Amino acid sequence: MSTAGPAEPPEERAARYPFAQPAGSYVHTRAGDLPLVDPAAPWGPGTLLRDGGRTTTWSGVRDAAGAADVPRHAVLGYGSNPAPETLARKFRSAPDRGVAVPVLALALHDVDAVWSAHVHAGYVPATIAPSPGTVLRAWALLLTDEELGVVNASESLGRNYALGRLRGARATWADGSPCRDLRTYVSLHGALTDAGAPVAVGPVPADGRRLPALDEPGVLRLVHGRTADGAPRGAFLRALAVDPAAAAACTTRLRSDAQPFAWPGWEQLEPAPADGAPADRTTAGGTSV
Repeated sequence: MSTAGPAEPPEERAARYPFAQPAGSYVHTRAGDLPLVDPAAPWGPGTLLRDGGRTTTWSGVRDAAGAADVPRHAVLGYGSNPAPETLARKFRSAPDRGVAVPVLALALHDVDAVWSAHVHAGYVPATIAPSPGTVLRAWALLLTDEELGVVNASESLGRNYALGRLRGARATWADGSPCRDLRTYVSLHGALTDAGAPVAVGPVPADGRRLPALDEPGVLRLVHGRTADGAPRGAFLRALAVDPAAAAACTTRLRSDAQPFAWPGWEQLEPAPADGAPADRTTAGGTSV
């Protein structure tokens, strides 16, 4: 007999985006999430983690999980990707030979997390935008090639997001050392704007934030006011959550005054731009950065 509770209504789940953020740096495994003993310690094979009542090391956790001892890519997490429930969902069907994903605190200068000009499954996802003077308190997922492929598959590359390098970005780990090769997902729809400016993702902390900020319920109120044409808010939000056509129509309107991403050192990796051109901004699909 199943003990599972009733399914969460899709519009209520949408309102929880970007979901519960980590309390601190941790490693996600199938067996559970293991916090770092000292979040400010340099990262390496001997980094200490708490596993219940005992202490172990990153190399021990990686080997016990059957994860590969190979180089990893630092991928910025500024929305739901750092959330433990998101990683559990994305890697639930990954190959059994091992999942061990470090999620480490990262400070990114002159950038903020902002709302994207599109809707998926009832929620407005996040993207990033330049914001001089702001220090985004985000995360970096350290992913193997295989793990990066799993996350890529969830991001609708070429439809909603592109993956690339933020060349020239100033990013630092918790121990103060630089992150020299940071990758990130960027919305192909651009940043949602209000009164001509992007709107920051309120639940993602930042120092020196200069943009107005909203949480997901707040940004959904903004979207309702701009695109619902008088439809009752509850019915409108439920339609966005269950009807892809409604979400796509809303996205088309939000993109009309969106702010495209502009970063001098941006190097798009996936999808590969045709003949060096930026990827097209196209239709809505799945996402969860």
